[in-house]
Amino acid sequence: MVGPSVAQLSSRPIKICGVCGDRAKSYHFGGISCDSCKAFFRRSVQNDAYKNFHCPYEGECDITIMSRKCCQHCRFQKCISIGMEKSWVMTEEERLQMLKSRLEKRQKQDVKDTCKTQIFEESRRHKYDFEPDISVINNYLTDAEINLIESVINEYLKSCKEISFNEELNISKLPRNRTEILDMFFTAIQQFALFAQRFKTFKEISTADQEVLLRGGVLELCFVRGAFLFDVHSQSWPQSKSQTTACTRPFLAASDLKPLIRDDLIEKHMRFIRIIKDIDVDESTVMLLCVIILLSPDRMGLSDSHIISKQQEYFLILLRKYMNWRYSERISSILYPKLLLTLPELRELSEGHTDYHLWLCREELEEIQSRLSSLRLDPVNTQSCNESSKSPFVSWTLRANLQKRASSYDEELSTSSESSDKLLASD
Repeated sequence: MVGPSVAQLSSRPIKICGVCGDRAKSYHFGGISCDSCKAFFRRSVQNDAYKNFHCPYEGECDITIMSRKCCQHCRFQKCISIGMEKSWVMTEEERLQMLKSRLEKRQKQDVKDTCKTQIFEESRRHKYDFEPDISVINNYLTDAEINLIESVINEYLKSCKEISFNEELNISKLPRNRTEILDMFFTAIQQFALFAQRFKTFKEISTADQEVLLRGGVLELCFVRGAFLFDVHSQSWPQSKSQTTACTRPFLAASDLKPLIRDDLIEKHMRFIRIIKDIDVDESTVMLLCVIILLSPDRMGLSDSHIISKQQEYFLILLRKYMNWRYSERISSILYPKLLLTLPELRELSEGHTDYHLWLCREELEEIQSRLSSLRLDPVNTQSCNESSKSPFVSWTLRANLQKRASSYDEELSTSSESSDKLLASD
């Protein structure tokens, strides 16, 4: 949001000390006073010095910034007259006790934060040690729930396959120009729009509410998915091509966004990416989170938020059950709330994409606004589907994904072992 203008700031009333007329910051001991009169009043009460104040001019001195040090009696009486209370002033012992309590509270909070960090780091270590067992998955999920999770992944992969990125974007890794970046952004939006259109649970909502949910949540969906795919080491979204789904994703460096987005908004993006990377969950978890975001019952303009709320609640429970199997109930009890706590940050990030934060020309902004406001759940334009969409699609399954992960893990161990053998041989 754009902050207040200089004119708005200057029009705000300035607080004036009720004792001497100097500029005041706020209320002190019950009256609006400057720092000087606040300190004077506190010192006068703490050691009972006010009882010995006398005025040589019958208590009629005019207290101003220039004269406030001339008569303690009249200055103190002026403090009383504007509402400053002697009982509100703490003794030196009370003040020291308060400072001690604050320090102890801060130390306890530091210890608490340290313990939370240690618990979370421990959960990450155990998470890598823990391997889910497909043979006991029905202890956590029914067959229908497993099929639903797999359908979420497959419908999204099919959408990415049918509405793919421009093939020319995969040719080089040169710095992206504005047109290429916007083209990638619009493609990601269209992929989520098609995913929503095919998502069975989403179809149960009225068309009007579907479009409200999609327009309100598509940026958040792109940001979550983008955070999951981001490579921290190369500071980029690396190019990838799936052999099983024929889905391609072009290379994009984070630095390529700087000409389009203000630095403060880029930093917010990076902070959100770090949060998601720190939690470090798998693609199934991320896609279930995307469904939860899509089914947000608090979007403005919804006509039947009750149905949407029930659907979101179902997927919140499903996510927790899946994470209990995938990461163990103990680790899930830590990761699950941390994952949900990213949603307010995500909403703030999405709402921060105003024209104030984007270095875009009027035509580019109008195109973005037009694309977002005109999102419709219409049948897919066959012209947008490339040749890769005609190739066979290999469905994603939890069992195959686990086997792939195990194979990848074995390859890493083998590579690590070979490297160690070569190192020993060279010695």
